[in-house]
Amino acid sequence: MKKAIALILLFAMLAMMFSMLAACGKDDDDEGEGDPAASDGGETPPPTNPPTDPPETDPPPPPPPPKEFADVIRWNFAEIGDTDDKGEIGWGNRNFHMIENFRVEGGILKMTTTGGDPFFGLNVNLDIAASEIERIVIRVLNKTESGGAEIFFDTDIAPGLAAERAFRSSYWDFGEDNDKWEEIVFFPDDCEFWEGTVNQLRVDIVEGAGEVWVEWIALQKEVK
Repeated sequence: MKKAIALILLFAMLAMMFSMLAACGKDDDDEGEGDPAASDGGETPPPTNPPTDPPETDPPPPPPPPKEFADVIRWNFAEIGDTDDKGEIGWGNRNFHMIENFRVEGGILKMTTTGGDPFFGLNVNLDIAASEIERIVIRVLNKTESGGAEIFFDTDIAPGLAAERAFRSSYWDFGEDNDKWEEIVFFPDDCEFWEGTVNQLRVDIVEGAGEVWVEWIALQKEVK
């Protein structure tokens, strides 16, 4: 009888132990669930918003088309036969300085400049409204060491050639071994005195000594 009672008590104690162990295991599982940051003792991070596409914007406007120019007057030396007659060439009969061997050869106006201030002028007055000429272009092969050029002018309003009545341009390619033709461009509107009726033009083609070839000279106006 005593043995039976002892066995019953033993089984009761074992049942209580198993029940307590099961309850502890459930509590541990509950504590391990949820936010990992909470189990580590840290703060819960704020919620993150999903990425959004940038707002749509209008494309930039296309660049304006390049300006077009048409010849008002052009001196095309390819149309002149070989000559050293300045009257036939149309240039050099006046305002002529520091230039030798001025001639048209093979359709090209060729010259040898002999100093730092060579120039040649138009033989006759131009007699054209300044507003009709918006740029001057000269196609040149420059074999001097000079990278600058200049055009002087006078008008019925401001007669006579003077430093304030001039505009400049520059060469990209020059030098004794240069073999690249270039169109140098002058914009008369850069000079405030370009108004009224234009008479004389003088081309200071370079600013040094050497060989210079010119294919054509054109006075142009924008096509609108």
